[in-house]
Amino acid sequence: MKLHSLFVTGVLVMSVIASAITAKATTASEALEYDRMTDLSMPGYLEEFADALNSAQMTFNTSYPLSTTEVNDECVALMDGKMISGDVGRALSGIFIENSSKLDNLTSGGSVSAKYCPKYSKMSVKEKSIVWVFILTAMAHFESSCSRTANTKGPNGTVYGYYQLHRGKEDAYDGGKGFCKKGDAGKPVAASKCTLGMLEKQFEVRQGELFSPKSYWDVLRPQGHAKKAGIIKKALMRSSLCNPQTI
Repeated sequence: MKLHSLFVTGVLVMSVIASAITAKATTASEALEYDRMTDLSMPGYLEEFADALNSAQMTFNTSYPLSTTEVNDECVALMDGKMISGDVGRALSGIFIENSSKLDNLTSGGSVSAKYCPKYSKMSVKEKSIVWVFILTAMAHFESSCSRTANTKGPNGTVYGYYQLHRGKEDAYDGGKGFCKKGDAGKPVAASKCTLGMLEKQFEVRQGELFSPKSYWDVLRPQGHAKKAGIIKKALMRSSLCNPQTI
């Protein structure tokens, strides 16, 4: 399992520029200053999230700390090594922003806002997209090491790609929300969009809980076989992007 390029290089979201400034920031100079400060702060948040994940993995006795992973991790599609977004990371952020009105539950935050990321409710949509890039990148790493061809047998056929979606049956899992199409599993950007749609459906039927025992993904089930939910949860809670004081 490789993750260093993913989190420790801190790259995933960081050309996500906040153009949706607050109502008070009405002048062009205020907007530019907000964008500049957001760009400057995001790499720090990413590196901090990397450290939090590393610490959480050690706490949970996993055998592959972030600090030993190599830079050629396939997850560079989400984060590359130059403090800018990878192609999939940029696309994922854009998909969330463009579809935020259709992702009502994710945009509101549910348990993410209530339990793990208390600053979420005050964030702009672009800043919220960063939180979801954190979450989906961690999911992709733990599900498949961000391999677009990773596959195994699932309960309803072959599961495939970044998020281990049921290949050829992807459209059956987002509750008719239109985010998933057959064949999405092996396409990282399409699979990311599908995953957002599936999470929106999960929030709808599971009272807004991200870490649900009934989640499609084992890595989000608190008692799941992979035992990764606690790692993702703890990393979110330790991020100063999410919490006024890290814990």
